[in-house]
Amino acid sequence: GLDTLATLFNVCGGADSLRASRRNREVFVGDGLIGIPAQSNDPSCEEDLCNIKGVCEAIIKEQMSEPSQSSMEILAKISNMQSGGCINVDYQQYIDYFGTSTVENSNDRSWLYQTCNEFGF
Repeated sequence: GLDTLATLFNVCGGADSLRASRRNREVFVGDGLIGIPAQSNDPSCEEDLCNIKGVCEAIIKEQMSEPSQSSMEILAKISNMQSGGCINVDYQQYIDYFGTSTVENSNDRSWLYQTCNEFGF
């Protein structure tokens, strides 16, 4: 359940954050459980998880090193390697961030507008 998900994916505030509202759960799964650098994919990068090949290799390596792991456990390990901290799922903070125009979030706001209005996601 939510307790397991919150623990596996290191959700800030634990399962209580996921239980607090449906919107928090939507934030948690909204961008996917792991980052796939589809648009920023750079086949020549050499850092771990910096491109699609690196993410795929990490998933395969996890599966091969511990075959008894579930897919969810593998995704959680990859997510934790990518995030470097807990995952904030607070919907109100998400709305506050995108609802306030600043230099720091201008690219994020533009991308959100474009994906929602021009691409229809």
